[in-house]
Amino acid sequence: VMQGMPTYTPMLRLLLPLHCGSWFFAGVASEAWSKDLDRGAVVPTDLQNALSRESECHAGSPEDDADDEGDCAFSAQQLRARRTKSAGASSVKTTSEEEKQEAAEEEERKNKAAIPTNKAEASSDAAAEAAYKEKSDNSAKTASASTAAPGASPEWQSSTSSSSSSASSSSSPLADLSTKDAAATIAEDELSASSTAGRGVNRRFFLWISDIHADPFYGVANSYRGQHATCKRSCPLQMPCTTNYGKRDADEKPMGSYGCDPPIALWESALKAASREAAGAEFVLFTGDAVRHKQDELLNPAENVTNIIGDISALLVDNFPEYPNEKLVLGTLGNDDTPHNYEIYVTDMRRPNPWLEKVSRRLEHVNAMGSERKDEYEYGGFFKAKVGGLTVLSINTLMYSVKHKPMFPAYPDPFGQFEWLRAELQEAHFANEHVWIVGHIPPGLETYGFAPLWQEKYLIAYLNIVQDPILGAVIKAQLFGHVHADEVRILPQAPMGAGPMLLVGAVSPIYYENPSFRLMEYDEDSGALLNVKVFWANLSESYNTSEDLHWSFGYDFLGSYPSLKEASSSENGLFNAGMAKFGQSLESSWESKTSPEWPTYVEWYKTRVLNDLMLISDHQVDAILKLSLVAKRRAARKYFCALNITSADEFRHCVGLQDYDRVDSLGAGPLDAGDDDSDPFRASDLARARHWISVATDSDKESIERLINEEAASS
Repeated sequence: VMQGMPTYTPMLRLLLPLHCGSWFFAGVASEAWSKDLDRGAVVPTDLQNALSRESECHAGSPEDDADDEGDCAFSAQQLRARRTKSAGASSVKTTSEEEKQEAAEEEERKNKAAIPTNKAEASSDAAAEAAYKEKSDNSAKTASASTAAPGASPEWQSSTSSSSSSASSSSSPLADLSTKDAAATIAEDELSASSTAGRGVNRRFFLWISDIHADPFYGVANSYRGQHATCKRSCPLQMPCTTNYGKRDADEKPMGSYGCDPPIALWESALKAASREAAGAEFVLFTGDAVRHKQDELLNPAENVTNIIGDISALLVDNFPEYPNEKLVLGTLGNDDTPHNYEIYVTDMRRPNPWLEKVSRRLEHVNAMGSERKDEYEYGGFFKAKVGGLTVLSINTLMYSVKHKPMFPAYPDPFGQFEWLRAELQEAHFANEHVWIVGHIPPGLETYGFAPLWQEKYLIAYLNIVQDPILGAVIKAQLFGHVHADEVRILPQAPMGAGPMLLVGAVSPIYYENPSFRLMEYDEDSGALLNVKVFWANLSESYNTSEDLHWSFGYDFLGSYPSLKEASSSENGLFNAGMAKFGQSLESSWESKTSPEWPTYVEWYKTRVLNDLMLISDHQVDAILKLSLVAKRRAARKYFCALNITSADEFRHCVGLQDYDRVDSLGAGPLDAGDDDSDPFRASDLARARHWISVATDSDKESIERLINEEAASS
């Protein structure tokens, strides 16, 4: 993959030598943030890196379904019974090979349903670029003035308003989703972002935290096989990964460093702040990746990983002593929560999976998981938790990943999880319960290098469930970790009443962001999401000091995004349809530069750290990296296309196949070319490099090549 592209790889390394205090991002930078820039918080070394069966049961009574088992999926009780351990193993039904084959063929027939997407045009010219820059100049002050500073009142502060929530142009990759918004008239509630009470809703909240990637060997020399590193760094392409960070650096940064997985001290700081801010929360949710990257390089991966999971969970239990283990929704498995990255062996339902059994025993030992949930979890890594008036279904996403190991044999329904999920949703539908699905790896594409995260067959199977006309409406929210970014996703064919899909920023600064956690407000009566409040800390403030991090309120959805506030008010909560309108509003905000929604979104995408979305957002960033309008438009289109949960092929059609042809012609390989599993950081950087090459014009490439060569020479 690297052949033919030696000069395009560490694209953002050119940002490193620049003094960040001189950088200004119009529409985002406030006075407080400018001070953070001067302290060095916003230009960490991240900028060195190159750049997923429709319900066949009739909607009748439970009694009708009980008499019609041949037409309906197994009930949740039946599935649990199939997993129950007992001495009389002969009482558990087994399936013949012929029946398994028939089931697999039936599942494949169902999964051939197409997922429509929007085709798009991607064109621009010099005149458009000139008009765009002129509009940017005229609106920069307006955008800047209307953005609320972090820590200020979360209420909307802009004195001007734009039609950011109106439909985008017909060429928008998100435009046609507005046709799925029609809903029955609902009495409006005043859902104030800064108020904890609303008329007509039973407001509750819970804590959501994810991706700590704790490294107990941070700052300990000679703790990695054959290396003298004190930190597992995300390094630039073609650069050594062990020469940039030593024990002295670790001593000066006791809470961690941008580009490193952090010490457990950062987790302790986050939990201390979270327990304070989340006082009165209904429950606590952790969506995976407790363990540092490159865990297979530890001296005893199986034991070390288990111990880290246990230690991280025990600290959470200690910081929430008033919460019984049934109110701690832990166990969602991350790709680093196994001895080898993305590795889990798929076993049948008649006996526990060895690794999941080992993890569940450790969670039970530290009182982070009860015995009832443990008995369910150890068969497939998924479980149900009824907490705070919600039914939370935690799913195992590892075996769906494009990087899952071992890749073969490829089962149509690993661990029987799809069957279980359909049965649980069907049961919730009849019981009038509200379901939130949580997991680690989200379906769709990531926006770092725009690579698919799930294998397509599993993506289609999952969408057939969550977009089911009956079952999809039961799901009031879907929450995922893994991507280390604060983002939204949109289901193109979700039924009316389906909730939003949200991706979460991480505690670990490994991928160059400040640590954060969230309070999720919801209506206990309807199960609807009401608001999201983000709390964060500036990691650079912990440098060269023994003091704890200062955690503070960052922003909230309703207080920062007028289009979401409008959608919440009209629909009594936040739903997938409202997120589709929000996506249109973001695109409109990017295009018009008169609305602060896109600048705010970009600011918190990586929790107030300079990031790729900023490079395409305002021409004043040209002081760092000058990109043509054509390149910015191509990159923006890729991002807005990626907000839709679709297959990789449909994403290509949305973006325009010519972008990928351009990458191939440069010898960079296809977008989804095989990555180097031995180094996940370099694999991510390769995908990122392919992304930037796919959007760049010839003039962009020449500029990038020159600057990168200068940076390489200075290094």
